[in-house]
Amino acid sequence: MPLKRIDARLACKDFARLVSCAVILCTSTALQPSVTRVEVNLRPSTPSQQQPLWDSPLSLNDAVTQQIPMLSSAPIETEAGERFRVDVYPRGNSGKRAAAVYLRYLSRGNGDDVDATFSLALRVNGTTVPTLSGCGGAEKGGAPVWRGAMTFCGAAEAVESCGRAADWGAHAWPGCKTGDEPSAVVEIATWSRRSGETSSSFRGALGAAARAAAPRTRERFKGGEVLVPVARSDAGAAALEKMGLATGGEYRVMRLLRDDEDVFYADATDHNLTAKLRPAMGAMDPMWPVTVPLALDGVEWLTRFDARSFPARVTRELSLSAASGGDAARGGAILIAWLLSAVAPIPLVLLARTFASLYVIPSESMVPTLQKGDVLLVAKSGLRRGAPPAVGDLIVFNQPPALRALVGKEVKAGDQFVKRVAGVGGDAPSFDARRVPAVCNSPSDSLARAITEGARDRGDRPVAPGAVFVRGDCDGKSVDSRVFGDVDARFVVGKPLYRVWPLGRTGPVN
Repeated sequence: MPLKRIDARLACKDFARLVSCAVILCTSTALQPSVTRVEVNLRPSTPSQQQPLWDSPLSLNDAVTQQIPMLSSAPIETEAGERFRVDVYPRGNSGKRAAAVYLRYLSRGNGDDVDATFSLALRVNGTTVPTLSGCGGAEKGGAPVWRGAMTFCGAAEAVESCGRAADWGAHAWPGCKTGDEPSAVVEIATWSRRSGETSSSFRGALGAAARAAAPRTRERFKGGEVLVPVARSDAGAAALEKMGLATGGEYRVMRLLRDDEDVFYADATDHNLTAKLRPAMGAMDPMWPVTVPLALDGVEWLTRFDARSFPARVTRELSLSAASGGDAARGGAILIAWLLSAVAPIPLVLLARTFASLYVIPSESMVPTLQKGDVLLVAKSGLRRGAPPAVGDLIVFNQPPALRALVGKEVKAGDQFVKRVAGVGGDAPSFDARRVPAVCNSPSDSLARAITEGARDRGDRPVAPGAVFVRGDCDGKSVDSRVFGDVDARFVVGKPLYRVWPLGRTGPVN
């Protein structure tokens, strides 16, 4: 079942003082924007290059069999000496998925950061392919390029809400077919770079989150970050509505412009500043992006981590839930998480990112262990200290390519799943029916057919080394490894420990 992550972050009254003491700003080597433009050929990648992207729009068959593998370019070295690579996931032979093109940073060492604006263009058989409608970039669909801005860093120091990522791009193009000769045209403008940006020294992800959480007047904007507009007057609310934005919404800065010229950082008092914004999640509507002047009367631009944005975000989330027929459990879970964060001595995100997070269960695939609407505390650190999942463990995992291709647009790319480990490397996977509650006895026709096909296609192949075979506790309502295959251990992110909601059912989970 997909899990909805709850943002549970609130600063204490002394947090501004804490940040000033705890966050050590690194020494930065400022660069004049250095632009590199190159066309690179794309070839099937080697296994060592096949690192998981946050979204891989392969068809299910291609994701399992790798008939059409990930395509990659040779390393690209910029004029500033930084190295990148272009990774492409084709849609596969089904013709139902878009191609994903990403720019990946090849850092020289742990803690390296580089601020960059960039554009990506996909060429197939020598012809530039326009982007699809609702592609989520800094240009509307139908453009020859996809544009974005990001602070590129190592995966361990990424925090996308602050505009920090190891790779960035989108599934924004019609897919490549077998026999196509694809290439990518890349333009990278490098603005500045830093070294030593690690959370262990209160920099990197931790430092960025701490600065974003500090309840203070905004001093600057940066490319790639997520902004939360909060209307402080009726005029401010009206101005946001006129541009298609909502108070409490979450919007990513895809491009930052001063007098129509690209910048990466900009003073918040600059009245000539505009931004190309699109929703942080779900930018499929062709209207995106919108160009917004950031000097709007009656509007304050906050961050996801700033406690002052929480009332507007919660109000918007509850209104959207009600408009879409959401139940009270989800709204209650959001409010509980908000209240929990209000009494935390420091913003929960600074601890949760490393140690634990809260998640909401939205379906019945783990009945009777977990019920729809349960809120779980999930430990994220134990697995990283060398405790591999064992048979019987509950685990939370990111979507591997086969599962991502299966769920498609029905589930957000960032949503995570919870299942129980039913087999580890070398074990024979079990497709047998088990004694389960009556509600789980009879799978739908489509699920039963998928399970049958999964068992037939798998044959007697054991669970792969370094992977787990997972099942839901509710056989008849669970899409699991019987359908999408093994889950590589690199996708496992944590173990549920404790149920914190509803109050009548709090306690450990196992």
